[in-house]
Amino acid sequence: MLFILEIGLAIAAWRRGWKRWALVHLGIGFGIGLLTDLIITASGGSEESVFGVGLGIDIICIGTLIAMVLKPRSVGKRSHAPDHPAQDVEPVCQSSEIGLTR
Repeated sequence: MLFILEIGLAIAAWRRGWKRWALVHLGIGFGIGLLTDLIITASGGSEESVFGVGLGIDIICIGTLIAMVLKPRSVGKRSHAPDHPAQDVEPVCQSSEIGLTR
């Protein structure tokens, strides 16, 4: 049931502008979940502990996907870029100086 919710949130985050970043959480969550479940099972852990770890990972993934859906990605905005192009800029060198002649 949580996996269906994660897929729905990933689709919503994809549509909000996050594109491939929306899928990263699913991949990382699945990979970490698989590894921790294998380690717990190999060390003789109980099914309850495996379920608890998996549930915790799912909740973290769902939380990050909800945050991505609520805050759409702003593409193209850079805080360090000037608002207007420089007006009085002189070329550093002429094209004839560097061997670019027509």
